[in-house]
Amino acid sequence: MNITQSAMSKKTRTAAWFDNHASFGLQCIHCRESLKFENQTLQCENRHSFDMAKQGYFFLAKKSVDDKYDQHLFAARRTIIQSSPLYQGLHTALLNLLKQQRSPLTILDAGCGEGSHLHCLCCSLQEEVTAIAVDLAKTGVQQASDYAGQMLPIVADLSRLPIANQQVDVILSILSPANYQEFKRVLKPGGIVIKVIPNAQYLVEVRQALSRVGWTTKEDYSNKQIRNVFRDNMTTYNEIPIRYKVNLSEEQQAALLEMTPLTWQLSPEQRKQLLSLLSGQITLDVAILVGSFDGITK
Repeated sequence: MNITQSAMSKKTRTAAWFDNHASFGLQCIHCRESLKFENQTLQCENRHSFDMAKQGYFFLAKKSVDDKYDQHLFAARRTIIQSSPLYQGLHTALLNLLKQQRSPLTILDAGCGEGSHLHCLCCSLQEEVTAIAVDLAKTGVQQASDYAGQMLPIVADLSRLPIANQQVDVILSILSPANYQEFKRVLKPGGIVIKVIPNAQYLVEVRQALSRVGWTTKEDYSNKQIRNVFRDNMTTYNEIPIRYKVNLSEEQQAALLEMTPLTWQLSPEQRKQLLSLLSGQITLDVAILVGSFDGITK
């Protein structure tokens, strides 16, 4: 996002996104007809209409699911993604993959949260990117609207994406659920799915600390089922392991404990106790799964 864009309102920036990406196709979640953008509204020929929210995003789902996904969680997530070294190595690996794809690039972040992973990647790509950020958690998409103009933020269900057929070059699924039937529908021929899943040592220090105080008895984690489902749905498959340790400040560790599902059952007092058991060194251990549906990648 440039300086001129940052001075504009979010609604104005989203309107400008449609001006700059007029060829991208959205479709109605009720009837599957094409949605057209006019006067800050999306409408199909059957007169189903969706007004832009004041924060510059669109609600294109039958309902949202917030539950544990509140403002504090997403603020902590943004702190970790943007202001700590935890995901920097992962971002470098993802950028290398994205730079190998055709240009110009259309990227869908399916399960974007508050949009910081996609934001960081877009800022590092030299080329023009058409970026769409989708999540069912409205609170997350509201925060992702901070990047309106750089990306199109949408509240949407992965099981019924408001995107027309064959519109996307790359689908990102970073530590989030997936719907491969919908992914296959919206992906262009030659497009790829990049899914990031945790490996056994992901945040192992947090799991060990939880086990030490008796708040959980399970320290290990297996991603075998998630990996197998991905492989079963793909024609081509590749896997890139990413593993390293980083040092986090006490403030960053507190943000990590705020955002990770491993600690959602804990009270604020218990999180403080858990924080005291961490050394500051945290392990990032993930696998980047790369696949295509048609056996052709470009």
